[in-house]
Amino acid sequence: MKEKSRERCAFIATAPRLIARDQDNMHESRKAQRFPIEQPVRVTLTRAGHYEFAAVTKDVSAKGVFVYVESEIVEGSEVELRLSLPAESGSVPARVRGRVIRVEKASVGSKHGVGIAFEKVEILPGVPQEQKTH
Repeated sequence: MKEKSRERCAFIATAPRLIARDQDNMHESRKAQRFPIEQPVRVTLTRAGHYEFAAVTKDVSAKGVFVYVESEIVEGSEVELRLSLPAESGSVPARVRGRVIRVEKASVGSKHGVGIAFEKVEILPGVPQEQKTH
């Protein structure tokens, strides 16, 4: 049981080290290492009623996630999503609450890019899975 719990928390536990290491890298303005992970997720707007839409992640960090969506979403929106976060040996399932901090409007026929900052991360019970990265 201790091993399973330690694995689930690996992403959260390593976040401070990732952030500190990246702060030493002055040419990179990001404060956390990004993992190029492409996975389908469901995004729920939490203040605008119960509106859900599909998204695909581009990358994930200890501080947030960047996703592509077909629906328009407004900067400042509160959202909730379920996704797999990177861990030492694969990934762990998580429920995340966050806020939209950046929206890149799509050109005709493409998807909008949305940056979401994590405000609360809850590691869900489950077995770690192998993570697909690009």
